[in-house]
Amino acid sequence: MSERTPAQQEQKRKKRKRWKMNRRARDQEAALRKHQQIKQLNEYCLRSCEGKVQYSSRAAAEARVRNSKDWDAYLCIFCGKWHIGHTKKPAPPS
Repeated sequence: MSERTPAQQEQKRKKRKRWKMNRRARDQEAALRKHQQIKQLNEYCLRSCEGKVQYSSRAAAEARVRNSKDWDAYLCIFCGKWHIGHTKKPAPPS
């Protein structure tokens, strides 16, 4: 195995340093992309509940729709509160 000259060692050291800097930049870019995706998802979640009445419990939501066949209470996956929506109609018989 041949020995590296000081110039070759310096080149290798610089190359390693550049690679580390590039890796750091890639990690920062990935973190920024992830942050932006989370922000977009949060905005979507907020928009999905916008204008809907939120109930803290199922009982409170069901009390609002008591004897209705057209409305039903459901737990929102975005905000964790209860909303009122249309009852799902059963599929017609084949």
